[in-house]
Amino acid sequence: MELYSKQLAAAGLDPIPQYQSLAPPPEGFLRLLNGRSPYHSFTRTMNNVWLAEMHPVNVVWINDRVAASVGLTDGDPVELENQDAVRTGPVPVKVTPGIRPEVAYLPHGWGQRVPELSTAHEQGASDNRLMTRFAEDPETGATGLRVNYVRLVYQDRILNAPPPEQFGIAPEPKDVAFSPAVSPLSVDEDAVDDSGEIDWEEAEEWEELFPEESC
Repeated sequence: MELYSKQLAAAGLDPIPQYQSLAPPPEGFLRLLNGRSPYHSFTRTMNNVWLAEMHPVNVVWINDRVAASVGLTDGDPVELENQDAVRTGPVPVKVTPGIRPEVAYLPHGWGQRVPELSTAHEQGASDNRLMTRFAEDPETGATGLRVNYVRLVYQDRILNAPPPEQFGIAPEPKDVAFSPAVSPLSVDEDAVDDSGEIDWEEAEEWEELFPEESC
């Protein structure tokens, strides 16, 4: 595992990247999260009739307190509309306490629009259609898709999600250190071997930040 990147350091970039807090969802929206179904392999198996029988449509997970606040119950059919007014669905709601109040979770792969996919055609909601924006890491070029937000639409009525503060979730601080250190952890390059691993015995600042008795 590489903790200190010599390549990033040579490029004048932070060799130990620091956590950057996310902007909160716009008022009335939930942050869109997606993931995988245990029955399917990406979108490749969506038209498989046997697997479709096991998992015919995806469902959108929302927090139970959010559902109660907007008047939804488990199984209600909703559409999802993103920040750019793109809609997909309908899909059933899965009401659960096992998800944070400011997010909505949608399994990936459904909402296929190709008519030849006779089993999967227009089944469920497409997370791909809702991802109309992305964020790019200026250092590596990697892209993040957690910058898309959705509102739920029930019986042609847009349901605005309550603010997270209503459920005791404080806004995230502007700057949050990823490591337990109060300040960013700097490591002398002499303490880094050729594999990018840190020799903590050579990293003098380690003892200052994390005394042995506190570990």
